[in-house]
Amino acid sequence: MSDQDQNQRGHDDLNVWILGSSIGSLASAVFLIRDAEIPAPQIHLFESRRTPEDGLPTTGDAVSGYDHRSSCLPIVCDKYTEHLLSQVPSIACSEHTALDNLNSSKEDVAATRLLFQGGNHLEAIDPNNFSIGWKVWMSLMNFLLKSEKSLDRKVICDCFKAKFFSSAFWITWSSTLVPHRKIFKIIANVGEHKRFGFCPWSSAIEFRRCLQRFFHNRRPHNKSSPPDRFICDPQEDIILPITLLLQKEGVDIHFDVTVTDIVMEQEQGYRRISTFKWIKDETEAIVTVGKHNIVIATLGSSVSGSTSGTNTKPPSLELLKAEDRLDETWSLWLAFGSTLGDPYNFCTRVDESRVETFTTTFQSTECLDHLIKSVKAEVGSRNLIVLQKSNWSINLLIPCQPLFPHQSRDVSVIWGYCSTPNHIGNYVKKDMLSCSGQEILVELAEHLKIPREFMLNNSVNVPRVMPRLAAPLLTRASGDRSKVMPEKITNLAVVGQFVEIPDETCATVDYSVCGAHTAVNRLVGLREA
Repeated sequence: MSDQDQNQRGHDDLNVWILGSSIGSLASAVFLIRDAEIPAPQIHLFESRRTPEDGLPTTGDAVSGYDHRSSCLPIVCDKYTEHLLSQVPSIACSEHTALDNLNSSKEDVAATRLLFQGGNHLEAIDPNNFSIGWKVWMSLMNFLLKSEKSLDRKVICDCFKAKFFSSAFWITWSSTLVPHRKIFKIIANVGEHKRFGFCPWSSAIEFRRCLQRFFHNRRPHNKSSPPDRFICDPQEDIILPITLLLQKEGVDIHFDVTVTDIVMEQEQGYRRISTFKWIKDETEAIVTVGKHNIVIATLGSSVSGSTSGTNTKPPSLELLKAEDRLDETWSLWLAFGSTLGDPYNFCTRVDESRVETFTTTFQSTECLDHLIKSVKAEVGSRNLIVLQKSNWSINLLIPCQPLFPHQSRDVSVIWGYCSTPNHIGNYVKKDMLSCSGQEILVELAEHLKIPREFMLNNSVNVPRVMPRLAAPLLTRASGDRSKVMPEKITNLAVVGQFVEIPDETCATVDYSVCGAHTAVNRLVGLREA
């Protein structure tokens, strides 16, 4: 985009069209109002949510069982996220901001205790206090010295010897970076990675970027700890407050809308978006994008296509085909064609990106106390149990209660996720995808060496399959993701986990916020912070 295009955009006639549901889209709207000083009524947001509250992470009840859809990425809170949340009022207290809530939640986070399968029992690792060791440290340093280009299409297994994956560093890093409500497990099956071949979190490029982001100033035998972790859910603590703020400011928000087509026109060797179509309640409309107006679009989503089962039924597998259940952010990306990278590299590799989660609701708090004692977990801590011998790659979180804000105080809830649900279980001889909640409990009980009757008689378990949860971390090559400012398109910026921001890791929510900040600054012509 030329400087002339930017200079011609005055606030009086500038309209901004934001397409797609995501934190990136919402953050873009806030930056447009606060930093670029665009009048809120001139900002038009089109998204598929039906209401501001739509998409809350937990459904169900204490009787039928809760279904807790964990968010896929952590909130580390870099300078861009701090800048965003400092401008968003807290829902609970108007005198506080969303950033205040995030910072205060950090103080309430209980210590994490990591348990993993050793010999015949669970063994503990302190994730905040362990020695890395010279061999592991040297392998990490050698890996960090590689160029990113040399890691195109490579998986992590290509870059390390087998013993690396049984080290205390790897067990801790891959399992405890985000143990509460968030998933960042780059690779599953510690010590047995060759057995399962490619795994969902397999991008060597992304692992290198993550190490660069979080592993600075480490030395062999120094104590190592993962990044700060927060009791924060993006939907309740970020998305909903921002949505309510935008409504109050007067942003033109269109809910329950799907953008179906993008039309571009040529202009002096460049292209610009001239119109787009959207549909609501089977009624289609066309929006004309003015000559000096701009468009911000979210590309792709890691939560699209998820489906849940029940205590007695598995999730419906009919909805898990690669071409099904793509939300509007994927449809937008596909509508651009090959202009903005390769969406098929991320949305069709369901066997690699699929993760299955489960939420277990105990009918009393005494049941959870009994479970904690049975597995020798620690009362008052968040216990993360890594069952690396599990064919399903089971990871179980036994959190401090309540797990989520609206949980009934009469019950206790634990949560788990599995990164290879397409494999046959060790004890239940079928793949996890085909298992009911009860069958998953049987497999879990056998691994934990507790009576299966205890699990079955005292709890309800709800499974959920998320076919693209790990899609941002799939192997890729340069060009598979679009730049925030696509080349040769004058009035478009793209945001989300699937855009390319050099040297930044998409393994955090902050990535989407950084992309939104970049998009607004460059489209409107502001100076970069």
